[in-house]
Amino acid sequence: MAEGDRERAASAPTGLSPEVLADIVEDAARRIHHVLGPGLLEHVYEVVLGHELMRHRVPVERQRIFPVRYGRVVIPKGFRADLVVDGSLLVEVKSATRLVAVHRQQVVSYCRMAGFSLGLLVNFGGESMDGAMQRVEIAARSGDGADPADPSAFGPLPSLAATALPVVSRDE
Repeated sequence: MAEGDRERAASAPTGLSPEVLADIVEDAARRIHHVLGPGLLEHVYEVVLGHELMRHRVPVERQRIFPVRYGRVVIPKGFRADLVVDGSLLVEVKSATRLVAVHRQQVVSYCRMAGFSLGLLVNFGGESMDGAMQRVEIAARSGDGADPADPSAFGPLPSLAATALPVVSRDE
């Protein structure tokens, strides 16, 4: 498959919970880090982690594309998840000296946009895997009926609510 194309393992779904899948991914990540060590590109760890999971018959998709919706605007190729494990766990791979808040927020946003309840952030960049993996749980949205991707659910922008905007004709 060409570079950047989505890759998928040809395995049947395991039926395992996202939490159990996260345990499996964490174990595989520790083994990979023990063998390869830190300092390689994220892509290397992503490929090897995907391979390790497939080798153990855990279905995995690499570089799965998800749309991003904002009201009526749909961006078909909104983001790429590094790994989607068994259709129920989103895994974001990093190779950074240390994780920072934006890495965790990225996983939160990806999980929300893709409808996952659990994401796993895995950083191969440190000397050890202690503290290098973070589970990110996404709480179910309240049943208020509002679509989180619908900006009109929040009403008009406060600065525009009291301002009469001129009507512009398309013919002008």
